[in-house]
Amino acid sequence: MDVARKNLKAFKDAKEYVLKEYADLFDGIDIELTQINEKNIGEACWVESCIKVNFEKVVSGERRYMTSDFVETLVHEALHVRVIEEIGLFSYFLNHERAHHWIGRSGQGAGAYHRGPNIFERPDISMNKFNSYMNGD
Repeated sequence: MDVARKNLKAFKDAKEYVLKEYADLFDGIDIELTQINEKNIGEACWVESCIKVNFEKVVSGERRYMTSDFVETLVHEALHVRVIEEIGLFSYFLNHERAHHWIGRSGQGAGAYHRGPNIFERPDISMNKFNSYMNGD
């Protein structure tokens, strides 16, 4: 049960951190700790503009999550929402592999920046950067 308590604290800390550090990204996106039918830790709700984090995985105690793990997940899932808003669902699915690569790399960058802000740069997660990446720039 100690692992579950630490995971819940790490989730809470990550949520507070991303809402402050990445306020524009999370503007209008709800973050929920809830039951989801996923093996993943999180999922994006494109229609409702929300992120769902898998409550069962967090409290199961099977894995100890660090705050930076949740930062990575929350930024990753929020970027799904924003990218789909930017290019539309159809275009997202047509370009899924390339778009998801940028989303994944950006989420990882956010997690790394949280772990070591004196070592890693804060990732540019703007839609301008996304569009530049998608255009091969």
